[in-house]
Amino acid sequence: MAREFVNHSLDKLESKNKTDILIAIGEALQNIVRHAYINTEPGDFCLTISRLNNQIEVIIKDDAPPGKPELYINKRHSASELGGMGIDLIKKITLEFKCEPQPDGNITTLRFKP
Repeated sequence: MAREFVNHSLDKLESKNKTDILIAIGEALQNIVRHAYINTEPGDFCLTISRLNNQIEVIIKDDAPPGKPELYINKRHSASELGGMGIDLIKKITLEFKCEPQPDGNITTLRFKP
């Protein structure tokens, strides 16, 4: 369902980097599902995609417990049986990647070249 929405949105925004953007969003969503909701009930997320100032901006708002991005966002990751390369891949693909804890969840922002 999310993949269909992203595909359709990127088509409307006439993105030339569609494959890379799909990969980065998929990795971000997988990290949210796999890590943000650990030790808690599964929850919801809201995904928005827009074009701002000649960039494509993706915002993912989840209702998981607030995370601690300082523990992982600037760390170099290595491949393991449990994954580990997703954040590094996202950082290579995006112009900007940030995760911000909120009182009621987290906001993940990704910005791309169109």
